[in-house]
Amino acid sequence: MATPEVKHVRVLSRLFRTGAKRSHLRKTASKAFRSDLRILNDWNWGSNLIGVGVALKHRAGRELEDTRCVQFLVRTKFHPKRLSVAERIPERLALKSAGGEVLTDVVEVPSGLIFHADPFDTVRPLQPGCSGSNARGPLGTFGLIVLRDGVNCVLSCSHVLARAGAAMPGETVEQPFKPFGDPVQLEVAKLTPIFSRLSPIGVNTEDIALAAVDVDAIPQILNTQVIPDSFFPKPSQDFPIGMSVSHFGARSGPSRGAVVAHSQTATFFTEAGQRISIAGLVGYSARAIAGDSGAPVMLTNSSQVVGLHIGGAPDGSKAFFLPIGPVMIRYHLTLAT
Repeated sequence: MATPEVKHVRVLSRLFRTGAKRSHLRKTASKAFRSDLRILNDWNWGSNLIGVGVALKHRAGRELEDTRCVQFLVRTKFHPKRLSVAERIPERLALKSAGGEVLTDVVEVPSGLIFHADPFDTVRPLQPGCSGSNARGPLGTFGLIVLRDGVNCVLSCSHVLARAGAAMPGETVEQPFKPFGDPVQLEVAKLTPIFSRLSPIGVNTEDIALAAVDVDAIPQILNTQVIPDSFFPKPSQDFPIGMSVSHFGARSGPSRGAVVAHSQTATFFTEAGQRISIAGLVGYSARAIAGDSGAPVMLTNSSQVVGLHIGGAPDGSKAFFLPIGPVMIRYHLTLAT
């Protein structure tokens, strides 16, 4: 059964997801939902308020081990006296369409959140953890080698392989991405029709893309002995806070951390300055920087994959991953072994 915190985050994500449809929802949604929508109007989602999820409550800079809350991420945390009453996120929140009451926390992320992408060396055969991208960029990390209908494919983020959904099936995927390099030598895969079309309006629920490999590929993660052989099947809300995880980004290499928040919705900024909001993420403490988008996130010291790294703060202080289980199940994927 969903906790009150998870119920509130679900409602908040739905409220954020309305975007341009708000005027329509005011006429069709329930009275409770419309009331909650009015509360949200002054919270400045996507500009200052850039994330929400379930996490441990902070007090005086320390986590309270047994106190869950709804955590809001903001670019600037203002003193309450600088905000109108309507603009303040209350210490206790009671959304009518969620039921009950929950504690809140506001955490500042001054640099905002970005997708993580950057260039790297040639890797043959292809391996999870190496750099790669759509032929038009931007750059990121190949996450997993998977099978779909018996075909070897690379699984990574849409903003890495499919230009955030602006691409067309059949576009070239390169490793590494070199704008002045020979495209014949750099091509390693072709984009399949399976990729997320990320929209700046409302909230997205996935950021994945699948490319059919046309060179040799092995499932062993680059510069490790790890071969992913199973996946964690659960959605974001079922990730326990404190779970030890490690990502294998092309830029950072192995980076260990722990789950710090689940049921997370966060807004990222692309290289072009476009805002993209994604729901159903897991917040974790591993350091990650530009070039790590799409990296496999593993249960530490195991061969079980739990997610794909999506992005975080430019300075590496915040990181998020998309749970892998629902993706593997929805698209009928199996791990190459």
